[in-house]
Amino acid sequence: MSIQTDNVEEEIFSEDKDLINLLERFEDLPSELQIQELIIQAYRLEKPLTGVEIFDEDPEVVKEFISGLEEFFYIRIHKFEDDSRTNFCGEIFLSRFKTLVDVALENHHLSDEVADLAGILYGYQPKEVFEYCMEQRKRTGGTINTNLIK
Repeated sequence: MSIQTDNVEEEIFSEDKDLINLLERFEDLPSELQIQELIIQAYRLEKPLTGVEIFDEDPEVVKEFISGLEEFFYIRIHKFEDDSRTNFCGEIFLSRFKTLVDVALENHHLSDEVADLAGILYGYQPKEVFEYCMEQRKRTGGTINTNLIK
């Protein structure tokens, strides 16, 4: 079985019109970040995993959005606990790799405890992840092996 790199690359990185149309239909979803850009980066495999936070949105709109995304990605959802709201508040983890969304969902509550894993999964460069983790250790009073720093 042989794979022609150019054809595979073209298939993987082509801007799928259905995905673009979906993102345009839901461009008004409230979010802290530019969700379209994050989702396109995950689709182009520029980031292995993306988390999109959505706040105070109609649950039916979010359900329709997620249903559309499932054509392109593996999806896992973490709803934020807030009994006073009837609208959806939560984070949608999406990736083209099945296991990554499972890991993200299972570890979402650990934040800085798994900052190295999260940083790599979310597509940060290893050096950036290492520097962030070193700063966190300094702030929390953790021991740092200076022999590792070059």
